[in-house]
Amino acid sequence: MDEPINILLVDDDSITNFVTSKALQAYIPNVTISVASNGQEALEKLRALLSKAAAMPDIIFLDINMPVMDGWEFLNELQKMNDPVLSKINIYLYTSSLYVEDKKRAATYSWVKEIISKPFSKKQVLGIVEDCGF
Repeated sequence: MDEPINILLVDDDSITNFVTSKALQAYIPNVTISVASNGQEALEKLRALLSKAAAMPDIIFLDINMPVMDGWEFLNELQKMNDPVLSKINIYLYTSSLYVEDKKRAATYSWVKEIISKPFSKKQVLGIVEDCGF
């Protein structure tokens, strides 16, 4: 793999972001990780990347419950942006609470590939990378 896999972690828990970043770096040989502490910050990062024609994230791990803008609000705003470049991002809801209602709601968003629980395993990460074509 020549190009790095670009991953954006969107979670308000700094410890989760630290542990997840370290795990991803250990599991994926060529990875670039950026972090946003809520959905609003993640949208700002994506808008900045669009305006600079910079490398978009290949994968977003998105927490559901966050202050300022939660995962659902982020997904709604992302859909409103309606940019074909954004539609290529693979989004995985990454949450500590897996409710049946959340799974049903996640299925209504075409960009959400799966909802997974924290913390993920090496096997899950490698499966996600493979499923995304890397």
